[in-house]
Formats: sequence, structure tokens, C-alpha cells
Amino acid sequence: MNADASINSGKTLTVNGKINFNTKVLSGAGAFNLTSGATVYTGNSNGLAGSLANTTVTRDAAANYVFNGSVAQTISSASNSIPATITGNLVIDNPAGVTLGANKTVNTPGTFTVKANAVFYFGTGVSTNSYNINGTGNLSVESGASLFITNSNGITSDGTTGSIRLTGSRSFASGVNYTFTKSDGINQSKTGASFGSEITSVNNMAFNNPLGSRLSTNVTVNGTLSLLSGKLNTDAN
Repeated sequence: MNADASINSGKTLTVNGKINFNTKVLSGAGAFNLTSGATVYTGNSNGLAGSLANTTVTRDAAANYVFNGSVAQTISSASNSIPATITGNLVIDNPAGVTLGANKTVNTPGTFTVKANAVFYFGTGVSTNSYNINGTGNLSVESGASLFITNSNGITSDGTTGSIRLTGSRSFASGVNYTFTKSDGINQSKTGASFGSEITSVNNMAFNNPLGSRLSTNVTVNGTLSLLSGKLNTDAN
């Protein structure tokens, strides 16, 4: 869309293919219907919830959702955001950053993808603002992507702990950047058991927790290791 648009009462815009909202807003008393297999792109700072201001919004769980803005974006729990559970694909393609504002579930055959140079925050890490990606779906984190991990258990593969709880096929490129950030006044940050197993090397790694951070396993950092706040305990690693 190149301009804001409105759907009149009694009318429905049905998308069976692709629609790119850019930063524009679709509003009005009419309805919007995104069908199975369709793809929606949003560049709105409030994500899909900001792109859709219609009275009636239907988003199929088997549709694909792409966040490709040039400003910081949020994935919220609003009723016109992406569904809480999807079987389509969730793609993060925004170098300005996308922040998860609610737990989301990606089930098979869907894939959660963080594209090269995109930035993804699992919440802010402040107080209880820490959210997870759950489900039986797949994971692809491309080289150059940056993940801000806010769960105190870091990244694990058991499907029940950590920020990434996907149990399908999982791929972490060696050039990914990781920041462990948390400020809840209670928990330290742990890197998690995925390092040294499914994550064999990283580009940059940073720690930002006033209460401190801990290495769960050996980690190979090919770029820069940064301690932004707190202490880093390597234990025996």
C-alpha cells in the first residue's frame, strides 16, 4: 500500500496472495480477511496491530507474517496482531528491531525465521517483560542476525525452557550476534545448553544484567565479547 485506505461497512477485503502494508493503515467499518497460505508484510511500528484498524479482522493461522519495517516494531497480543498460534511462517526482516510483546506459538509446518541483519528482542527483559517463541515449528537464524535473549535460562533445546522453545528443525548460523539482557532484580542470565551443541560458534556476544551472567557451556566468540553490566561468571567453561 502506498497510502492509508478504508473499507466501507458491508465490504470485505480478502487476501489470497500477498499484501504489503508498508507503514500504511487499513481502517473502516468493513472487514479484512487473510486466508490460509497468504502472506502479509507490515512495516508499521505497531506491527500488524498498527496496520489493521478495521472493525472486523480475520487472520488465518496458516498465513505467513513478515515484519520488514525500517523503524522499530512490536509484536503484540492485540486481537488484530498475528494470532497467538500459527502454522504458517513468521519472518523477522527488520534491522531496526522487532520486539516480542507476547508469547507466540509457531507449529509445524511453520518456520520462525530471523533474516540476515535483522534484530529480534524476546521482550525488553525489564521486570517480567520476557516472552518466548513456542511450538513444534522450525527455526532459522541467518548469519548477521541479532538476538536479544531475555529468558534467564538463555537458549535451550528442551522445548520447555529458554527464549526459543521450538522443537522442529533448528538452524543457527555461525555469524549470529547474541545479547543476554535482563533486569528483573531477581535472576541472573545464563547462556543455555544450546551453546556448544546446536550453536557451535557466534559472531558477537554481549551480557547486560546488573545481577550478573553465567556461561552454561564453552562458547567460541569470533567477533567481540562485551560486558555491558554486571559480572560474568564462566564457572568451569
